[in-house]
Amino acid sequence: KTTVMNQELIEGKVSLAPWGVPEVYGTTDYTLINPLTHHADVVDWKFGSGITVYAENNPQEMAYAAGAVGWPTTIKTITLHIFQPYLNHISTCDLTIAELYSWVHDVLTPAIYEATLGGKTLNPSPKACRWCQAKNHCEVRWAQVQQNTSDLFEAHAKLPNKISPDEIVEILKKAPLVETAIKDLKAFARAEIEQGKPMPGLKLVRGRANRQWVDESEVIKWLKTNSNIDELFVKKLKSPSKIENTEKALKKNEDFQALYRNPPGKTTLVFESDPRPAVSTTSNAIDVFSKTNSF
Repeated sequence: KTTVMNQELIEGKVSLAPWGVPEVYGTTDYTLINPLTHHADVVDWKFGSGITVYAENNPQEMAYAAGAVGWPTTIKTITLHIFQPYLNHISTCDLTIAELYSWVHDVLTPAIYEATLGGKTLNPSPKACRWCQAKNHCEVRWAQVQQNTSDLFEAHAKLPNKISPDEIVEILKKAPLVETAIKDLKAFARAEIEQGKPMPGLKLVRGRANRQWVDESEVIKWLKTNSNIDELFVKKLKSPSKIENTEKALKKNEDFQALYRNPPGKTTLVFESDPRPAVSTTSNAIDVFSKTNSF
């Protein structure tokens, strides 16, 4: 009797060379390949707490998957997993090997050609420019920022009654590039001044800071002798997440889960391309009640 074992890849080096794309390579956090079900699970851990990352249409995850399963392959289906523990966020996405093949050859390969051998068209955006070392000196980026700024001022002149909802959405799509460009320029100027380089017209100043104890043990001794204060410390119950991190078994304890609730988060304005579901608005609620019988 032959036993077929699952294949595990932990912190494994992968490359898309078997797919004909040797320029793409990296290291996967964890991959589990099941030869019997012809299925692969590709897991990526994200330990940042600033940006929520989703598995669906994620180029990095799809590249990891292609490198992990190789080509040719007997794998037929793949599940991408993203875990962000600091955000308590999990995202998964299923795709077929045919969909992955199409992405590698119809999306990734042309993009690499465009970036290396083609016309090298620059398309500045907050996401594309985020890690670029030349973004503060990029003529194409600043030309786009200037155009977007001009569009914003033109839209402002039409407010509040002469601008359509479609125009508002298009203007809001242009705003992030201007916002991030200003933020990046401030960070660049700050770094220059911190390194002792002249930046006429700008300077660093000290903001307001909260007072701190020099030595807490000395503070306690002094207050006990020289004050009538009984309670020197404030105790607060830890959050559900912090308690679960300390006592892992509680994550699956139904009695403990009944002790807390998940309140709705604050609403955030995003574009329709965001994968999160839309929040029902007040107008929706009014419309629902208008369709019901009166009491």
